[in-house]
Amino acid sequence: MRVEIISVAVGLILIAAPSISWADDCDIVNYKDKMSYHKDIMTNLAYVNRIASREDRSKTDNADISVMNYGSFSYGDASRLTSSLESLLDIKWTQHDQEELLTATLTEQGSKDYIACLQSKNMQNFVVTLSDAATSSDEFIVNYAWKPSYAAPNPSIFHSTLLNASSPDAPAKVGTPSSDSFKVKRGSMFKPLELSFHVDHQPYPSITLPAFPTKKLVKQIRTNMQPGSLYGCTSSLVQPVCITLDNNEQDAVIVPNTFKASIKTTIAERGGIVESGARTYNDRQACGRFVWICGAGDAHVAGTVTVDAMVLKAVPVPGAGAQTMEEVGETLMFGPAAAK
Repeated sequence: MRVEIISVAVGLILIAAPSISWADDCDIVNYKDKMSYHKDIMTNLAYVNRIASREDRSKTDNADISVMNYGSFSYGDASRLTSSLESLLDIKWTQHDQEELLTATLTEQGSKDYIACLQSKNMQNFVVTLSDAATSSDEFIVNYAWKPSYAAPNPSIFHSTLLNASSPDAPAKVGTPSSDSFKVKRGSMFKPLELSFHVDHQPYPSITLPAFPTKKLVKQIRTNMQPGSLYGCTSSLVQPVCITLDNNEQDAVIVPNTFKASIKTTIAERGGIVESGARTYNDRQACGRFVWICGAGDAHVAGTVTVDAMVLKAVPVPGAGAQTMEEVGETLMFGPAAAK
């Protein structure tokens, strides 16, 4: 499988706010065109959840939404697929987690515009950004800028609280004003991360990132063949041909719009084989309807219909939690996406 790495040079952003109104005033949805949300499977799922659902749900179900390299779908199909993928990968996240992931994909200009919006709306005193390594490594840089709009102490007390992470060089006091950076090391890639920073005893919203999933997606092509023959007749032979997942295979899902069919006719005397009617799809089954046509009483028609569809299967990551960072990247949460 060819692997394509998509890098994003803009880090995660957290702006301290005196109220929660900034989420409404500077909605991340407004920055849809300034995102590289295909960075990884998690931000792509977050995009469908947080942005596509709000923009495209009201349309006539014909929005063109891309889910990684698996295809482009209507909102209805994209929503069903992403919901299934979240379940397969056992992803548990909050709305805040999703917004943090999407903020991480902002372009440089999108990041500047987003920060400018937050600052203009709320007169921000404190800005925190995480380097892009925060979404791909267990060690990353935290950058901060402290420029209060009031007469704060100099130096000001800087307090950090880190869950599932540590930072020996985080400052205890910072100059007023000042800007600098320090390192944070994540404890485990398979546990959620939460970072909270206070300056001058002012509480600020925390940064949260979900845990890496302990499963990864494997792409498979499933095939089914249906032979058929017809010797003289008064009616045609109708055969549904499907790709069906077994009931005991609850760790897999059929990707919509990937059902394909080919017809190989070996005998066609006064008849033939055609596909008739609309194809049907759900997470567990994709089907087409095929007809061996009888054109006369002495017709002789024979052939085989072959169908296939893409299936995504979730498999455990061996030794999850005790791997190198390169192996963790293969979980597809923050790692590279498989190319077509």
